[in-house]
Formats: sequence, C-alpha cells, structure tokens
Amino acid sequence: MNDANKTYVDPHGGLRKRLEALLNEESAENNSDTPDFILANYLISSLKNFDMAVKRRDAWYDVNLEPANAHFLPSHYSLPDKSKP
Repeated sequence: MNDANKTYVDPHGGLRKRLEALLNEESAENNSDTPDFILANYLISSLKNFDMAVKRRDAWYDVNLEPANAHFLPSHYSLPDKSKP
C-alpha cells in the first residue's frame, strides 16, 4: 500500500488504520473491490463532512450545543438555576 495514495491526514490518532484493519477483517471491500485504505479514507472524510454540517446547522439555528448536553439552546437563553428553591 502506497502512502502517497492516502490523501487524508488522520487527526483521530490511528482511526484510519483501525478502520482499514476492520474493513479487511470483515472483507467489507469485496462488494466494491475497493482497497481498504480508500474505504477508510471515505469513512473518515464522511465523518469530517458530517462534523462540518453539524457546526453549520448549529450556526444557522443559533444554538449552543456543548458536549453531552441534551438541550439545544439559543445563545440568548440560559437554563434556570436549579440551586435556587
């Protein structure tokens, strides 16, 4: 496998290599006859594009979504203080 063909720089600490291994182990490339590294790059690129789409959606709706927060809140709204009776 030639590293020059791998155009996506993986910021996910080896996710691409693990995806390649999993795709190979499951023979997931058989239907399309596409090399594992191309499929792994496609999946990582899809994740990157989804992340960008979510950020654009949040900006469009003017929401503030923090990690693990189940509430989409407009930036001008805040949750009630639960420490007050």
